[in-house]
Amino acid sequence: MNWLKDLKIVKKLFVLIGICVVFIGMVGFVGYHFLDNAQKNMSSMYNNNLLSVGWLNRTAQEFSQIKSAILDGIYDKEMRQMRAEEIVKTSEEIKILIKKYSEIQLNAEEKNKLDELNKDLDFFYSTVTEISTLLKADKFKEAEKKYLMIETKFDELIADMIGMAEYNQKEAAEVDAQADKDAAVAMIIVISTIALAVLVAVAIGLTIANMIAKPVNQVVDNLKEVANGNLRVKNIDNNAKDEIGILSQALNMTVSTLKGLVGAVVQSAEDISANSEEMSASSEQTAQGSQQTAISTTQLAQGAQEVSRNIELGAANINKMNKAVQGVSEEAKIVAQLGNDTETNANAGAEYVNKAVSKINSIKKVSEDISVNISELGKLSSEIEQIVDLIKNIAGQTNLLALNAAIEAARAGEHGKGFAVVADEVKKLAGQSAGATEKITAMIKEIQNKTQIAVTTMGKTTTEVEEGVFVINDAGKALENIITQVKTANGKIQGITKEIDGVAKTSEDMVKMIENISAITEETAASAEEISSITEEQTASLEEISASTQTLAGVAEKLIKQVSVFKI
Repeated sequence: MNWLKDLKIVKKLFVLIGICVVFIGMVGFVGYHFLDNAQKNMSSMYNNNLLSVGWLNRTAQEFSQIKSAILDGIYDKEMRQMRAEEIVKTSEEIKILIKKYSEIQLNAEEKNKLDELNKDLDFFYSTVTEISTLLKADKFKEAEKKYLMIETKFDELIADMIGMAEYNQKEAAEVDAQADKDAAVAMIIVISTIALAVLVAVAIGLTIANMIAKPVNQVVDNLKEVANGNLRVKNIDNNAKDEIGILSQALNMTVSTLKGLVGAVVQSAEDISANSEEMSASSEQTAQGSQQTAISTTQLAQGAQEVSRNIELGAANINKMNKAVQGVSEEAKIVAQLGNDTETNANAGAEYVNKAVSKINSIKKVSEDISVNISELGKLSSEIEQIVDLIKNIAGQTNLLALNAAIEAARAGEHGKGFAVVADEVKKLAGQSAGATEKITAMIKEIQNKTQIAVTTMGKTTTEVEEGVFVINDAGKALENIITQVKTANGKIQGITKEIDGVAKTSEDMVKMIENISAITEETAASAEEISSITEEQTASLEEISASTQTLAGVAEKLIKQVSVFKI
């Protein structure tokens, strides 16, 4: 229990409260747990058992109602149509009830029974529907035959419904019995927890009360003895780290300190009495020394005035130096600004070089594309030249054909005149084609020559562009080196500017320091004069001190008598 003993009083109370809260929480949890289980069981019993009992009993009644309706329809002609409708309606109601029952939570046994029931119901529904149709058609004999086929099935279905209802009633009874058992267990746990909580709380409460009350009583007893002047009380043996332990240790230290203090006061009073006589003799010697101090102080004042004059001259020289340093600082700032401007312009130049490289690369790409297109044009010219040669050959062949046609026309005589005219026109056309092909050939050769010149020129242009790219890249690299060097120089210039600013600030501080020293020196001279006059006054005071020491000796004797009340 040492850990509890060392806790603060508030924390001890929190421990007690915490234990009570834990037990209260346990009681609440147990109550909530069993109430929640009871609620779930009741809800399950209602939804899965009680509702299903109602549905199953009602289904059994519906089966009986269908059976009665069929018999009425067969044997009562006037009720036949109405009973036929009633049979269909009741069958639909049975389907709805069976569907509701199948949708609730069923166990394996109930599911098996329901599956068997659905197999029988499919045949039952179809047969009942046929009976209803026959009754509507007034075929009661056929309906009676159908009824006799399922008469025993009615009793089986009714028995199944009643059996399933009884099964659900049994399950509901089991849930109710389990709820009673859970309630009894919960009651036992809650009562046991409350009893245990009371015992633990009382035990811990008494322990904490004893930890607080016993040391407090010891502290009160010792304080009463100390108040009566008895410092011989025993120390309280309490090393706990709570407020009571700290208070006990503080009281022990207080008593010990008072013992030392009272002893020191007695010793001091005796020392005061013995030293008073020595002080009286020393006062006379001090008076003589004070006179000598007054003389020395006068000499000090004169020296301080001389020092003040020299400091004023030094301050004037340092002011001149400070102005020069400030001028250098301003020039350094201008140089630093020029360095920044140079760096900015160099960066801009680098950007322009990069843009130029990009543009030249674009020009190079366009030149290469043009060279490729011109080469393609040369190839097309060669192909056109071949076509022209072909046309030229065709023109030659046409000319020969026209000549042959003219010969044949001459042979034909009068009948070949028209053909001769056509042959002459063909010959003219062949001659024109030959002339045109000659011109086209000449033009194609001219195009090929120009194309070759353009290809050669574009090759030179591409070479020049590549060389231009290399030159600009070299210029960009050189410009980057310049930017790096400018940044380095700019950084050094800014460092020099900061150093010069520091020197200027130091010079200003030095001027202020010298001015302060000058003022202090003047004050020292004035103070020296005041000390001289004060020394004279001190001499007179020492005579009064001598008289006071005798009075102090008498006071010391009285103090010794008063302190003797304490027992140490």
